[in-house]
Amino acid sequence: MEIKEKLLYPLILSSISFFLYIFFSAPTVVFGDSPELILASYSLGIAHPPGYPLYSLFSRFFHYLMPFVSYAKSCNIFSAFISAATIFVFYSSLRVLGVNVIINTFCSLTLSLCEIFFKQSVIAEVYSLNNFFFALSLFLFARYLMDKDLRFFYLLFFFCGLGLGNHHTLISVPFATAIYIILEKRFSLLITALILFLIGFSVYIYLPVRSLTNPLLDWGNPEELKSFLDVLFRKQFGLGSQTRDLKSLLSQIALYSNFLNEQLFIFLLILMVSGIYFLVRKTGAGSLPFLIIFLINGILTPIVLNATSEDFFLVKEFLTPSVITALFFVAFGTQLVNKKWSIYLFSAIFLFSIAYKLYYDIDLIDRRKDVYAYRIAKDTLKTAPEQAFIIGESDYSIFPLWYLQNVEGIRKDVTVLDADFLMLPWYQEQHIKRLPVLKELIPDISGHAKSRKGSYLDDAVLEGFKLDQSALLAKNINERLSKEVFFTYDFYEMAKAFKPELLKNIKQYGLLYHLQNKNELTFDPKQLDFSMFLEKIKLPKEELIFLNPYLPYLIEKAEAEFKNQNFKDVISYLENAYIIDPSPEKALYLAFALADSGIDIPRAEQFLLYAERSSAGMLPKINLTKGLMYLRKNQLKEAYLFLSKEDTLTPLSCQTKIYLLELYLKAKDMSKAADTYQFMMKYCDEYSKKK
Repeated sequence: MEIKEKLLYPLILSSISFFLYIFFSAPTVVFGDSPELILASYSLGIAHPPGYPLYSLFSRFFHYLMPFVSYAKSCNIFSAFISAATIFVFYSSLRVLGVNVIINTFCSLTLSLCEIFFKQSVIAEVYSLNNFFFALSLFLFARYLMDKDLRFFYLLFFFCGLGLGNHHTLISVPFATAIYIILEKRFSLLITALILFLIGFSVYIYLPVRSLTNPLLDWGNPEELKSFLDVLFRKQFGLGSQTRDLKSLLSQIALYSNFLNEQLFIFLLILMVSGIYFLVRKTGAGSLPFLIIFLINGILTPIVLNATSEDFFLVKEFLTPSVITALFFVAFGTQLVNKKWSIYLFSAIFLFSIAYKLYYDIDLIDRRKDVYAYRIAKDTLKTAPEQAFIIGESDYSIFPLWYLQNVEGIRKDVTVLDADFLMLPWYQEQHIKRLPVLKELIPDISGHAKSRKGSYLDDAVLEGFKLDQSALLAKNINERLSKEVFFTYDFYEMAKAFKPELLKNIKQYGLLYHLQNKNELTFDPKQLDFSMFLEKIKLPKEELIFLNPYLPYLIEKAEAEFKNQNFKDVISYLENAYIIDPSPEKALYLAFALADSGIDIPRAEQFLLYAERSSAGMLPKINLTKGLMYLRKNQLKEAYLFLSKEDTLTPLSCQTKIYLLELYLKAKDMSKAADTYQFMMKYCDEYSKKK
């Protein structure tokens, strides 16, 4: 039984988790930091502060174990592997603390299927590796607590130092453990522990060493002491811009509480509270590090980062260690009752919670068909003319392009520039080295880089300056190099918000916006790949904005398929257009298609109702859609009322005539049917006649 509990049970659990993560893992790059981290790993370069040297090293080595899959996919599988290892270590930690094997199994399963943990396990991200070091640290502290073996204490500090080479949120563990040792008055242990910690932390030597080789991604250029410290301590990133007051504090507490409830569900939260009591009763002062770690990695994180409700999604991943610690408490919460029936009761609670959460979270964790970032980048590069320049504004649009160019070798002739990066002197210097022709073309974009204060007004001034200078750079490239220049959608959106006068000089071209010049370019939407829109989009709403450039082409595609009476594809395209832009107009398009196809009249009515309530004015073809809806329900009197209104407003509309003819035939009014038919034969196009 000892061997089973130590090795077999956790190995089975971690293996199941591993195969689940691989099954649901993304096939390639996704939005967010993933393309950037993959690029840093591929080139053994330096990602955004603090550089993540450990992630680059480990994921690069992991790719050698599976050289036959794409680099992006191997990084996604690395996350799956390291998360499965975390489950093994988590189970082992609870076993050391004497938790019942059944409860241990359910707690480990809950963690492996927890939404925030699962999401990090199916894409290339640093958080899965951070979770592993966090769980390993808790395991080592549990061993030290139970056995009083100093080897585990020293190993804890070494691995914490090493783990900090991946993510700074791990700092809570050595801090909490040091407090415990101080309370035990064993001060001499801290000297050796600190030395081992620094040995692990020395992984950051990677930053200046790799920077000197000028890798593909060299964020911050940390070759000198100042730039090294700037990257190491994340100087570029602030701590939020909202005012710190009681209102914001209460809001952050509420946001975290809601987050914890989303991850664990109310039944487990009740067990967590009782578990804190039991852990304190069993381990005394030994429970203090767990409580400190939970506090730091939980509620204090959004407070320190000064998160708002709008940007709270950016700090959710930082809170994962608090979920792991909470499940420690949950496990102990089940120990309050030792009778056999209580194990079955708690098992039922776990099963219900896991099933309930999995049912509601499945769309959030399933990344099997998440090819949006990859396809957008590919469509963007595919449609750009040879030797073109693309200027973008955000990581979400730029890094997928760089991944395709530098890792997969697609369209390396296109030059992709980041307007945001161009404000940073180190990036200008690096890019001019790679492309000397830019030296005389880049204006003083970095001139305003130090003026940012954090208010909206300061942001507006900064963004306006950046947009002006980027537009000047584009003009210089176009005039002096005779190259076509394009902007990405995020740049276009920034111009709309801060410099709308720039919009008169740019025009949509595929997924890009073309700087207007003497060469008028026309775009054929057949170059775009619409296959990803034949199934429902599953993306967080903050990422949907990057699909906006597809909107006009999706409507065109839907209209083309409508003429072919291919209603299934029509509805797929229009549903996804509505997901991207839930406007009254998109809702009306969808209501009309659903009604005409007869596929789902109740749903069509829901979209029609939404369109009417959300619209500030009269929507085009609202009467036509209403009339069609009634026609499909065989309510001919009401159908005639609205169709005749539409016919009065647009007497030459063949589309209205089609449904009026259908109505007259159903009503057996052959005289009006004949008149309508004659009109159509004389004035309507072939499609209308055929329909």
